[in-house]
Amino acid sequence: MLWQNNEANFINPRRMILTIVLGYLGLAVLAGMPYYCCGGLSWLDAFFEGISTVTLTGCSTVILPENLPSWILGWRSIVQWLCGYFTILLFVMLLPRFFHSSNLMFNGDLGEFHNWHMLPELGGVIRNFALLYGGLTIFTFVGLSLFGVPLWQGFHYALGTASTAGFNVQNGLILQGLGSGGKLFFAGTMLLAGGNYLFYYLLLKRGFDKKNFDEEFRFYFGLTIAATGFIAFNLWYLNFGGYALTDIFCQVSSFASTTGYMFINCGAWPVFSRFVLVLFLFVGGCAGSTAGGLKMGRCLVLLKQFNWDVNVIFHPQMVEGVLFNGRRIIASVCYMISFYFFAHLLMVVIVALGLALNDCVAVEAIFTACAALSNCGGGMSMASMSGNLADFSVLGKISLVLGMLVGRLEIFIPLAFLLPEFWQRNKDW
Repeated sequence: MLWQNNEANFINPRRMILTIVLGYLGLAVLAGMPYYCCGGLSWLDAFFEGISTVTLTGCSTVILPENLPSWILGWRSIVQWLCGYFTILLFVMLLPRFFHSSNLMFNGDLGEFHNWHMLPELGGVIRNFALLYGGLTIFTFVGLSLFGVPLWQGFHYALGTASTAGFNVQNGLILQGLGSGGKLFFAGTMLLAGGNYLFYYLLLKRGFDKKNFDEEFRFYFGLTIAATGFIAFNLWYLNFGGYALTDIFCQVSSFASTTGYMFINCGAWPVFSRFVLVLFLFVGGCAGSTAGGLKMGRCLVLLKQFNWDVNVIFHPQMVEGVLFNGRRIIASVCYMISFYFFAHLLMVVIVALGLALNDCVAVEAIFTACAALSNCGGGMSMASMSGNLADFSVLGKISLVLGMLVGRLEIFIPLAFLLPEFWQRNKDW
């Protein structure tokens, strides 16, 4: 009954929102239990680890994760991998089907791919996405093994890459002994993980043709290449030697996909190069992926809307509007994306204020808030002046938990709790 295309059969959005939020909190408690019971962490730190796991953030308050039992690290990698697959199903397939009256909220940024008549039935979608998600995981694991990465590390990195969680099982930079070819392979898998899985499905279904390439993915890939070039030029111009182009590309890919693995000590970079990375904390990966942030599609539509508005000022007779993937974006979608942009900025301010009460300096608070909302754990580590999230106070950790949860749930879902009519049963939701 839930899958019939009948408005009367759609699940009550209030119940769905409560189920999603309480489900994430419950999963966070479950994911953090091993840290509390066997890892020696306090209840708050254990819950922080659980939220970081289920929201695919990858940050940690554990100073030396390699000292934890291997089964705890394996538990975390497996849970975050499963949560990554659930995230794809939730935001690409389930929510647009359930929220008939709120479709634009969840899939307005998917361009032509919001037409669900293009997809098979529910069982086929689950199976196809599982094959894509699992295939990328196996492909990453096999590739890293061929490049000489130990099997245990390759297992964690493959699960962390596919889910864009990026949790590092050891304190420090990763894959230091890997050659240029292996790093390029790893960067490519991270970029794929941050792409739109619905686009991948349609691309495989239609075949590899230039006209089939999603405009958002081209923007995503082009922005990654451009950022790599800007950072490389900045490092060369200021005589910051010792950084190979492949290492820079790996680091940019990690932030572009919000995976968060740290390949280089970015804290030693000049301000411009670090600021370019921080911009990715705000933008995030593609819609329809496990990546966090605003999403490349939304940012691209905002840029096109800005360009169109400027042209309308000088050419009032223009009626073309904003085009995305060759199709006109209706005004309500543009409005919803603009509202989401404002809501994202507002949440950055709220989380940053909470961190500022933790005696964080302004720049650190803003950068860390952006990293929390984009679910990029590596960004938090880079933005934090202490380099260790364990040094944050209780209020600081609660602020980060709020940021991670709100960012993963696309901001709109938790904000529903602030509406008085949400709690009134006689109100129509």
